[in-house]
Amino acid sequence: MPSSSTAQAVLSGSSPQSAAEALYYGPIAGLAQEAAKLGAILIPAHRRSWAGAAVGAGAGFALMEILLLGISSLAQAPHAGLGALGLPLLERTGAVLLHVGAAGLIGWGCAGGLRRLRWGLLLAVLAHAVPDTAVEVLAMRQLQSGAPLLGFELANLAWGALIYALAILLLRGVPAVTPARSTTGSLV
Repeated sequence: MPSSSTAQAVLSGSSPQSAAEALYYGPIAGLAQEAAKLGAILIPAHRRSWAGAAVGAGAGFALMEILLLGISSLAQAPHAGLGALGLPLLERTGAVLLHVGAAGLIGWGCAGGLRRLRWGLLLAVLAHAVPDTAVEVLAMRQLQSGAPLLGFELANLAWGALIYALAILLLRGVPAVTPARSTTGSLV
């Protein structure tokens, strides 16, 4: 999920030149990031359950984004005042919910074998592509005032919470412990 500092940088820097370009970058970012989470979830050394592996992958990805993107927002705070921390904090909270929720969708898919994995990965990519595409469209329209960014970040927070809640509902039916490996085409 893009940070507010990322959104502001995109808004002030190079923005997509067309709607097609804006609609391209969001899904590509979602696909790349969710594929990386799938790789982390499938590492068997740390997997005792699909749900646990998914939460760990999503939280780890969110932590890396906080370290890489959020720290730059904190570095700007002394110049902008402490009130400037609210927007990045709001955005990072939504990003954590989205990353853990999207990874949960992938974990739910992994627990159900290859067929359900396709659905879990597709849902995660789409869930991630929505806010990323919105940032690109926002950049394309060059909405540079603070008010649209606040509304945008509140919408991102709500979206992240929705994806997180969906993942929790789906993961409730996933066994706590990964069963023994089978030869039936399952990923377990």
